[in-house]
Amino acid sequence: MFLLFTAARAQAPPPITKVRHAPWAENAVIYELNVRQFTQQGTFRAIMPRVDELKRLGVNMVWFMPIHPIGAKNRKGTLGSYYAVKDFRAVNPEFGTLDDFKALVAKMHAAGMRVIIDFVPNHTAWDNPLAVEHPDWYAKNAQGNFIPPVPDWADVIQLDYSKQGLRDYMYGVMEYWVRDVGIDGYRADVAGRVPTDFWNEARARLERIKPVFMLAEAEKPELLLKAFDADYASEYFHLFRRIAKGEAKASDLDGLRATDAEKYPRGSWRMLFTTNHDQNTWLDTDVSLFGVEGSKTFALLTYALPGKPLIYNGQELGNPKKLAFFERDPIAWKESPPRAWYERLTHLYTKHASLHAGRMHRVSTKDPIYALIRQAPGDAPFLVVANLSGKSVDTTLTLSAPIKTLEEQLGGGHVTPGGHQLTLRLEPWGRRLYRMVGP
Repeated sequence: MFLLFTAARAQAPPPITKVRHAPWAENAVIYELNVRQFTQQGTFRAIMPRVDELKRLGVNMVWFMPIHPIGAKNRKGTLGSYYAVKDFRAVNPEFGTLDDFKALVAKMHAAGMRVIIDFVPNHTAWDNPLAVEHPDWYAKNAQGNFIPPVPDWADVIQLDYSKQGLRDYMYGVMEYWVRDVGIDGYRADVAGRVPTDFWNEARARLERIKPVFMLAEAEKPELLLKAFDADYASEYFHLFRRIAKGEAKASDLDGLRATDAEKYPRGSWRMLFTTNHDQNTWLDTDVSLFGVEGSKTFALLTYALPGKPLIYNGQELGNPKKLAFFERDPIAWKESPPRAWYERLTHLYTKHASLHAGRMHRVSTKDPIYALIRQAPGDAPFLVVANLSGKSVDTTLTLSAPIKTLEEQLGGGHVTPGGHQLTLRLEPWGRRLYRMVGP
């Protein structure tokens, strides 16, 4: 129906994923929640009154950064890194009790949200009891001493997955949180450093309890064959940055998508983002990296391109602050225009199959304009047009069928162009999201 972008294939398509996505994950908008910084109190109980706020935002999957006790030995900063886990079966007492967390999970479920937690299986804190009870489960140097995974991660020590006892222990941990606490899956920290066959078995065991969602912090296609629903689309984030700095072109997205099609299992998902806890902490905020308007335009692409979008807490208000990682540094919540914009975009995404599950048709454009159509059976198509530059641009889109009435979804008016062409003037970092309706 529409003018498509077609990438030449140099090889046979990759296999189809064997992962059975839970139906409730199809329209997932993932919200990353940093308990330490989400409220002034930094507790599970303090989040309880905010659940309705998340529901209004429209997110339907909440990813909690690690909630476990943090090691004291070789701790970084005053409070330490969430990823230096002292006890995989307990919660950080700074955040509250296990019953507090169970109540929060139950409230989120009642509000129609699924809950996943960060799982950190590659390493532990130095003072995790496992280091005393099972020192053979850890990697060691030539002198027989524990070692960090990489020199900079001096607050943690590397586990050794050649040991079946360690694998069985970790399977039990993962089953416990799903079966006894009621969570709906995991975000797996540095998933690519843990053997893929461990993840394959873990997924099979969890599925015997209930359907789950698994997100890998990795760019390792084999992980999405049997174990994970989605992984990090970090390459897109880095390309977004290069485009924003004028070091790459909008059309370079086509090459990246073609590479994805060659590498990743068909039916698997990538998680797209403009910020997360790592980018916010170690680089800068999304509004600093992309500009106020640019951050919205690239965020729109995380909803428009095939994959699952991520919101990092505070992103929805245009948070201008890098959040400290090892200290208390609460988000300064306030009402701001971006919140309503993200709310509208998120509700559109979760409601319309064309946005969260539709086939993508690339509309032919010239740089710096990027345009695409998403369409699913039984739903009206959506047309996305983005100006990936800091200058105003006039553009004309040509489609292979007469253009229907276009209803702008993010604050603009309706357009009924007629014919096959649509001419637009887009402001710097301008964007349009049209629903194509009518005869």
